[in-house]
Amino acid sequence: MSTAPVECFDLYGHDAPECVNCEGSGQEAYLHGPHERHRECPDCIGTGRALKCRACTDGTHPSGDTCPNCNGYTFLL
Repeated sequence: MSTAPVECFDLYGHDAPECVNCEGSGQEAYLHGPHERHRECPDCIGTGRALKCRACTDGTHPSGDTCPNCNGYTFLL
């Protein structure tokens, strides 16, 4: 990725809540055959915190354009 996700604090003045997908650990577990493995959570990019971009979820920017709030990321960190 050439650009980093936007920090939630910069937009809204507070940190993003704990990531729902990884429950704040920054890692998600998956099965690889009979073994459990861990990888970076795709929703929070390993930070443990994520918030859906309000502009993307409520449709305040034109369809097909890059969101000016989150710069094309649907989650803020």
